[in-house]
Amino acid sequence: MVKLIRLISLVMILMVVLAGCARNNPDESERLADPKATAEETVTVVLPVPLEVDLYTANAEESLFDQWFPLEFMGYGKNSGYIDNQAYLDYCLDISQERNNVVMFFRSPVPEHNAAGLFEEITEVYRTHAPNHFETYANEEDNYGVATAVNDRIQSHRLAVLVRNEYLDVYQQSIRTASEYEAFLEWADQNLTDGRKPGLIRANLYEKAYHNTYVPFDLFMPEYGYVSLSPALPINIGGLYTGDEQYSVDDVDVFALESLPQFKEAALKLAEWIQDDWIDVVNIEDSLPNIEQYASVVVNPADYATGELAFCYPDKAMCVDATDFSMFILYPDRVPNPWMDSFQPLYHAYVLKGSKNPTAFFSFLEWLYHNEDNYRQFTRSGTGPSDDNNHVSTQSAQPWPVLSFFYNGRWADLSSAAPANF
Repeated sequence: MVKLIRLISLVMILMVVLAGCARNNPDESERLADPKATAEETVTVVLPVPLEVDLYTANAEESLFDQWFPLEFMGYGKNSGYIDNQAYLDYCLDISQERNNVVMFFRSPVPEHNAAGLFEEITEVYRTHAPNHFETYANEEDNYGVATAVNDRIQSHRLAVLVRNEYLDVYQQSIRTASEYEAFLEWADQNLTDGRKPGLIRANLYEKAYHNTYVPFDLFMPEYGYVSLSPALPINIGGLYTGDEQYSVDDVDVFALESLPQFKEAALKLAEWIQDDWIDVVNIEDSLPNIEQYASVVVNPADYATGELAFCYPDKAMCVDATDFSMFILYPDRVPNPWMDSFQPLYHAYVLKGSKNPTAFFSFLEWLYHNEDNYRQFTRSGTGPSDDNNHVSTQSAQPWPVLSFFYNGRWADLSSAAPANF
């Protein structure tokens, strides 16, 4: 009997201790136990890409919920690389009839006069629940949008030249300008005996991905003192340049390519390269040409860092496999764009008007951008099971579309197709 009484006493003490522990964090325990509270705070993140309810999504949502970021991910659209923004908005409005908080995404900022009638003003909730993210990435002139994907490692305004490694033991010169690339093309034309053409320029590949419409001329213009502004614009207006001096947006002078006196010189030089059979200038629509036929290729370095090509050309291999090449960044000492400071926003999120409590989304952004461990925990939660510690190959084999919208150039894994010296 005495033993029984002692046993009962121990059980009662244990229950008291456990109850005390639960009271140490009453808010979290109550929220997790209250489906209504969870529903009110859950944020529905609607992405403009197809998204199935699969293992990737389930893993990520469960991982985030465990840390009290109640987010659910939904997709819209087809694998076409094109989104009808009005249809996308209508889809989100329909979803908002059944859900309390809805967030949607755009590639470019929504003008404030349009955003005011569609989205919640988020400045205060953003500053309160994501103070560090706000300080680093907030646009003081935008009260409605928040940059969720940023590229602050390498901007898509630069170009680079890939050269096959097998030639570099002999050709030991740098390639930093169009003139130095011309020297390589001439050397390759005179010395290569394997039948490869010296160079390839893919003319319109980057129009959709980065707004680089005049890629062949972007090779030359920095050498003349101009940089392209087209990739910085919210819509695709090609052929706009400015001087490479540092000016504010209000003071910068903008020039059309055809108005620049150096345009004729660049056009004649490009024509000379083509006539001498040094390069092919290819307008690519559906696939890459056979890269094996070329000694060098002009590329955008962002191909290997941002995943924009994969997003804009779904189900198509448009990125050059550069594992047998070395990369030479063109004009590495020049500022790519005087309109950009330290980072380039890739996607902007907006909270649909009528959302009641979207704080979880901003708390998630603060956590995601706090350090590399958090970022990798999230990106790897969306890769499903892995058989090794390097998730690059797993992610590239079956990428989770959500990751593109929370890309951070500082910590993202490089493409497995990147050159060794990238």
